Amino acid sequence: MRAIWISFKHKSQLHFRLGIVAIVLISLLTRFWQLEGVAEIVFDEVYYPEYAQAYLNGLPQFDAHPPLGKYLIALGIQLFGYNPIGYRWVTALVGSLVPGLTCCLVYELAHQRRDRHSWALLAGLFTACDGLLLVESRYGLINIFMVAFGLLSQICIFKAMQGWALANQALGDRNIKAMPIELRRSCWWLWLMAAGIFLGAAVAVKWNGMAYGVGILIILAMFWDSAYRSRPTRITDRSINPKLSDRQQLRRSGYKLSQSHSKIDRKTLRQDQVDQQNNQPRQLIGANLIYSQRSLLICIILGLMIMPLAIYGLAWLPHLQLLQPSADSSLLSLLSQHTKIWAFHQGLGNGATAKIHPYCSRWWSWIFTLRPIAYFYEELPNGLVRDVTALGNPFLYWLGAIAIFLMIALLIHRLWTNLEYKLVYGLPAPRPWRQIPWLVIYMVGSFAAHLLPWGLSDRCTFLYLYMPASIYAFMAIALITDWCWRQGGRSGRLISSAIVIAIVWAFIHWLPIYLGWPISAAKFRSLMWFDSWI
Repeated sequence: MRAIWISFKHKSQLHFRLGIVAIVLISLLTRFWQLEGVAEIVFDEVYYPEYAQAYLNGLPQFDAHPPLGKYLIALGIQLFGYNPIGYRWVTALVGSLVPGLTCCLVYELAHQRRDRHSWALLAGLFTACDGLLLVESRYGLINIFMVAFGLLSQICIFKAMQGWALANQALGDRNIKAMPIELRRSCWWLWLMAAGIFLGAAVAVKWNGMAYGVGILIILAMFWDSAYRSRPTRITDRSINPKLSDRQQLRRSGYKLSQSHSKIDRKTLRQDQVDQQNNQPRQLIGANLIYSQRSLLICIILGLMIMPLAIYGLAWLPHLQLLQPSADSSLLSLLSQHTKIWAFHQGLGNGATAKIHPYCSRWWSWIFTLRPIAYFYEELPNGLVRDVTALGNPFLYWLGAIAIFLMIALLIHRLWTNLEYKLVYGLPAPRPWRQIPWLVIYMVGSFAAHLLPWGLSDRCTFLYLYMPASIYAFMAIALITDWCWRQGGRSGRLISSAIVIAIVWAFIHWLPIYLGWPISAAKFRSLMWFDSWI
């Protein structure tokens, strides 16, 4: 049976990797298809490629965002010249990797679930079928860089915390002097430093990349809670009386019996006494855990506080050196640049009228994709039109909104059940209800961190600002779809199949306005379901 299980596990891993490869290949095909065929300048390409070219010419211009995104576009221009291929191919490449990164993130998120392969592949497929991510990946824009760096930071922090947990498990009850060697071998701190690097890079593309820090905090809380709940009872009173019962020994030592360790072996207690007599006290897992938590806290300060600030500052150095070669005025120049950026965003207005920009939209409307953005429109001979509209996959957005609302309802129900047992019955809730649903908290918390702050902003906002939050909605609908397939019986499988078919059909249906294919005017009008889409 063990050999059969190992063989099945290896096959699942192989199928999962092949699925990721297939999703990335589909993303590459849709992003690189006729990359130069629409027009030379589309929407905000009037800014970012020009800024990137200015860096190559040594004459940087003022931009309303940090410079890292323009550096990446400049790299493409340096290799292929100032043309549509040159300033678009890096964005297309990074955008093609985003669905694969979503797969990896969900796979790490669900590390304790048996269904993580199918959930991860569904999340990656849904991400690949989003029209807004597709359009943003095909042009010389910078939003997709922030999304990719943000996802990488989440993947790395999961890797770091899993390595930290494995290091604690590997330590067991070994001597505490051997711990630094075990911690170094796990390399978890390298993953934590990488998480800080990618978080700093996300912020160095756009300031709203700071919202990924909320997801990192939730992940840290998730693993910290898991380590605390699995912490064994530590016995400090060495004057053990063999005549006393196990529970009496624990009461005498001042510790309550934990639910995860309800029985203490008498042999262990006597061995503890022997070790004390030999002046060689045994170091239990509890001591190791406390020590490693201290190491974790130090690495968090270095990796998730100092490292992002350092990466963000380093991203500004080329820009500042071109503006002001003198090192003495670099700090003043940096403060001046941030003051100008802040003043620029404050001057955009609230977007309540079309005078600021015709495609301004309020943050709550993004969930239902009420106001997409027309990036390009051209009338061709023979009654044909060519249109590029940054429209999120409507079915995916609407189903994702429903999934997020269901997740919020689940959290409220869990909280209310715990309070009801405590306040009404005076008893703790049953164990399944008492456990914290960290997966749901992570998706809902990250979604809210990327979306809700825009409700406090008075500036003109656009649908593309919803991109980071939308991926967590895709994760939620993928989780519900996978659950329905596994637990819902025949009706659940029908619902799951209908969801997948609807999302894929919608992606294919609106693909002409995602890729800018020439279509008839009648076909174009049939794709604009609502007047607000025009």
